[in-house]
Amino acid sequence: MSFSSPIFLLTTLLLGQLAIGCAAEKSLAAQGIEPVNKPIRIETSTSRSASTHQEKKQPRQNQDEFITFTPPEGWVMADVSMLPPSVRVMVVGKPHSILPPSINLATEPYQGTLKQYLKTIKKMNEAKGHPWKDLGTIRTKAGTGSLSQVDFPSKWGDMRMMHVILVRNGHVYILSASSLKSEFPLFYNAFFSSLRSLRIVKDPNEAITDPKQKEKLRAAVNQLTEKWNALLYRHLAEIAGIENPQPSTSDLRKKLFHSDHFQNAVWIPFLNMINEDYKNEAASWKELFVQKIEDSLLTDACITKIHDTTTP
Repeated sequence: MSFSSPIFLLTTLLLGQLAIGCAAEKSLAAQGIEPVNKPIRIETSTSRSASTHQEKKQPRQNQDEFITFTPPEGWVMADVSMLPPSVRVMVVGKPHSILPPSINLATEPYQGTLKQYLKTIKKMNEAKGHPWKDLGTIRTKAGTGSLSQVDFPSKWGDMRMMHVILVRNGHVYILSASSLKSEFPLFYNAFFSSLRSLRIVKDPNEAITDPKQKEKLRAAVNQLTEKWNALLYRHLAEIAGIENPQPSTSDLRKKLFHSDHFQNAVWIPFLNMINEDYKNEAASWKELFVQKIEDSLLTDACITKIHDTTTP
């Protein structure tokens, strides 16, 4: 077994980023950014460094997943540009003294077992002289994971990090909570609650937990579907018996989707609604959700509405 940049090492590199976390908290507060008081979601099929808006979109596959956790109330997001590529998100709380507590979520592809990963972690820390403890298992909303902690020195004093580690579907996920060792008991309850909140969902619709927001999204998608179907059937009727040979349904869908009328009257208003009404959702969630809707419009499969799953 080999590791190319184990993300456990990358999480320890965040020690150097914690000072940046302090500055990030101050700068975000100065700009009037509200604290993160709802679950944070990231899409797990691609790393943050590999995802760009300039890439050619390809239809998503069924293995796409979101991993989500709920940060402590009142904590704020750190600047993702300051984080290592495998660390997808980091939140920081109010410092008790010189250094704020933090929680970060990291993920990367991994072909191996949880037991093998823990063995490697133990060896790495023993080599550095850092006391590492296997605390057993923890039950999270994503399933049962490994719980461990490590202590090590830093320029701010002795630090303590607690990790939940999950290995699933060719990926390893690490949710880490850290603070000064002397202050760790002060944040333990908040840390443990967030660590247990770790959850994995496969459908972007499931990632929305607020019932009102979920219903609003369902209604918006159904309205979009109705407008699309009406335009599509109208175009099919208009070209029937006129164009020879008949254009493929796929080509017709693409032409309709990129038409000025559909873009300006339907698609762009839909995107604006997503960006405005779901502005607190992760960018990766919005990107994947919109891409899945676009893919459904462009495929030859029958377009159906999102059904209400909130009632039996």
